[in-house]
Amino acid sequence: MQFLNDRLASYLEKVRGLEELNAELECRIREQSEEDVPLVCPDYQCYFDTIEDLQQKILCTKAENCRLAVQLDNCKLAADDFRSKYESELSLRQLVETDISGLHGILGELTVCRSDLEAHVESLKDDLLCLKKSHEEEVNVLRGQLGDRLSVELNIVPTTDLNRVLDEMRCQYETVLANNHRDVEEWFAVQTEELNQQQLSSAEQLQGCQTEILELKRTANALEIELQAQQSLTESLECTVAETEAQYSSELAQIQCLIDNVENQLAEIRCDLERQNQEYQVLLDTKARLECEINTNFNTCPFLDDCGWCDGGINSNEKETMKILNNRLANYLEKVQMLERENTALECKIQEECNKELPVICPDYLSYYATIEELQQKILCTKAENSRLVSQIDNTKLTADDLRAKYEAEMSLRQLVEADANGLQQILNALTLGKADLEAQVQSLKEELLCLKNDHEQEISSLQSQLGDRLHIEVTSAPSVDLNRVLQEMRCQYESIMETNRKDIEEWSNTQMEELNQQVVTSTQQQQCYQKEITELRRTMNALEVELQAQHRMRDSQECALTETEARYAALLAQTQCLIDNLEAQLAEIRGALERQNREYEILLDVKSRLECEIATYRSLLESSDGKLPCHPCAIKHESSACISNKARTMECTAPVHTSSLGPCGIHESHSAWSILPRILVKICTITEEIEDGKVISSYEHVQPCFITRTAKA
Repeated sequence: MQFLNDRLASYLEKVRGLEELNAELECRIREQSEEDVPLVCPDYQCYFDTIEDLQQKILCTKAENCRLAVQLDNCKLAADDFRSKYESELSLRQLVETDISGLHGILGELTVCRSDLEAHVESLKDDLLCLKKSHEEEVNVLRGQLGDRLSVELNIVPTTDLNRVLDEMRCQYETVLANNHRDVEEWFAVQTEELNQQQLSSAEQLQGCQTEILELKRTANALEIELQAQQSLTESLECTVAETEAQYSSELAQIQCLIDNVENQLAEIRCDLERQNQEYQVLLDTKARLECEINTNFNTCPFLDDCGWCDGGINSNEKETMKILNNRLANYLEKVQMLERENTALECKIQEECNKELPVICPDYLSYYATIEELQQKILCTKAENSRLVSQIDNTKLTADDLRAKYEAEMSLRQLVEADANGLQQILNALTLGKADLEAQVQSLKEELLCLKNDHEQEISSLQSQLGDRLHIEVTSAPSVDLNRVLQEMRCQYESIMETNRKDIEEWSNTQMEELNQQVVTSTQQQQCYQKEITELRRTMNALEVELQAQHRMRDSQECALTETEARYAALLAQTQCLIDNLEAQLAEIRGALERQNREYEILLDVKSRLECEIATYRSLLESSDGKLPCHPCAIKHESSACISNKARTMECTAPVHTSSLGPCGIHESHSAWSILPRILVKICTITEEIEDGKVISSYEHVQPCFITRTAKA
């Protein structure tokens, strides 16, 4: 009995342990619920910040697009302005060229008129010489006819040979004019041709340099645009790599946290499983001990026939004690059943929490990723539009620069043509003055020729009259005009005019040469500047090509890094997913094992309850045979527990009695109206069931009668 009381005390301790376990499970469920609260509403603030940053970038790029569009419109307006200026300068240059062509026509006419006048002067001089020769011949003939018959003495100033003087003057001036004209024309033609050749070569070189500079600028701008595009692409790839790494890192961190949680749950479940295994083993040991005790009681029960019962009855205090103990045992049993129900409810809650945690493991971020990708695509499109607008602006600037260069070239050409027109105007004025001088010279020669004719006629008539009368006449005439002085004055005038014309021509030619030299020097300087600019542009272009190649290599390396990062993180995610699948499989296996163990545990509890009922039955029989009351309340409780259980059936058959009592010696008394029975027939029914996976496979029932004798009370 002491052993059974100890076992009952151990059962009570186990009940307390179950209560503590229930409290611990409730605390764990509460903590798990509190820990799961942050997983219900994940933090999307980082994605919102990223989306806001991308939206700000989009707004900035839109503003940049508007600014570039305004710059493009301004460049187009500037290009149109330069185009209109270029067209106006071109029309002015064409007008000046038409004026120059008209002046060239007038200059040709004046040159022809001058040549005609010079020919007319020459013919008049020839006529004058012919007249002088004929006059001298006629005078000589008439003087020969006179002979000695007529002696004429003239006291006049000796005259000069006008023919010779005029011939000398004409030859001298013609030679000087021809030489000067030829020298000036040759020198000016040579210098002009050289300078024109230099100017043409310089202009061609300048045009080639300008074309090359424009091509180099276009190439450099294209390289800069491509470089900017490559830099933006490289930066976007770097941002994509960083974002990919951050995204995969955050996903891996979340998955790692989930894996840690699952591993912790697995560890806790393993601990619970081990603890339940230990309890299961304890129950198995208890079952084995109970079966041994049942066998022992069953073997000792047939020898109870010789036991004697003591006379006596149970007083009222003992009955009250029995009732109190039975009530306490019933309360304990209800408490055990309530704890078992609470255990079942807590296990169901744990199962539901585990099932609820699975959907929260991986929140759905696909909508945010789609929004971020869409914003990134918009940013890339805006960057491409920016690059296109920048290229258009650069092309417009190049067009404006080209039109500006053409405008400046046309302006310089117009200035040169105006200078040529001014020079031609001066030449025209000089030719007009020369024409007027030649006309005056022709007029004077005509008058001189007329005077000479009149003198010739007078002299011939006087000689003929002298020849007819044969008179000796002495004439004292007044001194005539000094022709040498007059000729000298005329020579001085012509020389001064020639010198003036020569100086004017030299000054004009020097001016033209200086202008041409200045143009040549300017063209040479511009060519040198263009050469330097071409060299700088080539260096810049080479540097841009080198930097572009470096950007290409960097872009390739970034793409390779992005691919490697994606592959590496994809492999890590695959490994993590495999680990998660393994952990989930282990969780499923452990849950299945836990459920199976719970079923086996319940089966063992049922078997234990049945065995305890049988033990209580045997104990009651033993106590009845011994005729003693239990000294420990737990024994009564255990017996009542066995009697209340519906898992085992104990059948007791007695004769018809109305009251039954237990005497001081533990012997049952029956007060009947007819007689007192000396023996009690007890039938013990033992049910043996084989259970597998919660199902009863086989059942065996054994009924054994037992007679208990007692002494009748007198």
